[in-house]
This record gives sequence, structure tokens and C-alpha cells, in this order.
Amino acid sequence: LLPPLMMYQLGNWWAFRVEEQGIVNHSHMQMVVLRPPLSRVYEEVLSDFVSGWESSRSDVPRRHNVAETVEWASVPNLARLNANHIEETARMLLGAVLRGDQAAAEWLADILSKWWGTLSFDHQRSSDYRIAVRWPSASDRYSGVAIGGCATAPFQSRSQQSQTHCCT
Repeated sequence: LLPPLMMYQLGNWWAFRVEEQGIVNHSHMQMVVLRPPLSRVYEEVLSDFVSGWESSRSDVPRRHNVAETVEWASVPNLARLNANHIEETARMLLGAVLRGDQAAAEWLADILSKWWGTLSFDHQRSSDYRIAVRWPSASDRYSGVAIGGCATAPFQSRSQQSQTHCCT
């Protein structure tokens, strides 16, 4: 991904500039910020980077037609993209913390803290979201499937599983 590489290069620039300003002790144990006038420039660059990075993800499945039905086939790809986005954001955050970059760490932590807020479904409940499988059929079909690391009898509840000490 290009944005994490850009953040890596920006981090290298930050480290060079902060040391050039005489701040040689910076790490996860001593977070620091650039001094003016570079602090303002760096904040503007971070703001632009974060804006682009946040807009690069899609958190709602594509919809088609007037009825706003969801293209469920696209959901696994969307989930993988979003998981990758979270992972890369966390890596960039950890990199900022490791180098002692307080400004970048705050911006990236803000991205992660707001991440889940946009995932609430805006879809109305409808019969489109119901599973069209009757319980006896599903129970027979999935009996013996491993849940939490153990095979189940035909659909034991989690409390029944814990009573048999299957899943610990």
C-alpha cells in the first residue's frame, strides 16, 4: 500500500527534523512534537494524509436498484479491505509511538477511535436479511461443526458446551 509507505517516509522526515531541532531523545517513552514553524507544516501534512487515508475505505456494501438491496457477494471483499485498513492504521500508529511522534500518534489514534462509529447499519430491517433455512435443517447441516475449538453435538448452546468442558 502506498499510504503506509508515505507515512514511513513522513516519519523519517519527522525524525530528521526533530533531531535537527536538537531533540534527540524521542521514543515511546518520551513523545515529542516539532517546534515552530515546522510543527504547523507537519500538522497540515498530517491532516491532509489522514483525510485521504480515511476516505480510502468503504464501510457500507454497495447497493443497487431503488429498493436498496445489498450486494452481499461484495461483503467478504469489503471486510478484507476494512480489516487491512485497520491493520495498516494500527501499524502506522505503532510506528509513530515508537519514534516518539506525538502529533502523528494522536492523528492515527483518532482514526482508530472513530473507526467503528461509521459501521452502524443504515439499512431498515426487512425480510431480505432473514436466513431462509429452517432450524431443523440448519441444525442437521451444521452438527459437529467446531465452535470455539471443539466439535459440537447437534447445536449445543455455549452454556451446554461449557458444562461438558469442551470449550475452555
